[in-house]
Amino acid sequence: SKSQYTNHVYNLEISTCDSCGDIALWSGNVLIYPVSGPAGQANKDMPHMVKSLFDEASSVFQTSPRAAAALLRLALQHLMMEVGQSGKNINTDINILIEKGLDPDIAKMMHSVRIIGNESVHPGVIDVNDEPYVAEIMFDLLNQIVEQIISRPKRHEKLWQKLPEDKRKEVENTIEKAKKK
Repeated sequence: SKSQYTNHVYNLEISTCDSCGDIALWSGNVLIYPVSGPAGQANKDMPHMVKSLFDEASSVFQTSPRAAAALLRLALQHLMMEVGQSGKNINTDINILIEKGLDPDIAKMMHSVRIIGNESVHPGVIDVNDEPYVAEIMFDLLNQIVEQIISRPKRHEKLWQKLPEDKRKEVENTIEKAKKK
């Protein structure tokens, strides 16, 4: 039997993203789902836990840039574990990656997220609630970090694996000889 209570929903639309195929829920011109932060969506290669924190930071950014900054710092900590570091001390993890050849620009971005995230929860020089653009930049930085240390190497490896094995071996042997010199 039909319920005596009927709820009508007005001004609600569902669309499909042309890029990823996921659904989007709109109320008028406002995107309700997925939650989109100041930097848009998380990089598609962002590890699950890191993405979860990124999305949570997006959802609280408008009401608390400070909370968003702290969550993005935590996301960086989880990212460190995803790339083989301990995750116990982000500063140490980044410095180990630098010793292993991490691009200095990426290291600076990582340290920026770490420092701003730390400062956001301690009284100090940076007050992200007074300057929310600082927290806003952190979303983009985290996406750039994932692009550099996960997405780009993944694309490079995919292309490398398309080359004939004998050609890959030849290049690898040349690289090994050059390292020994």
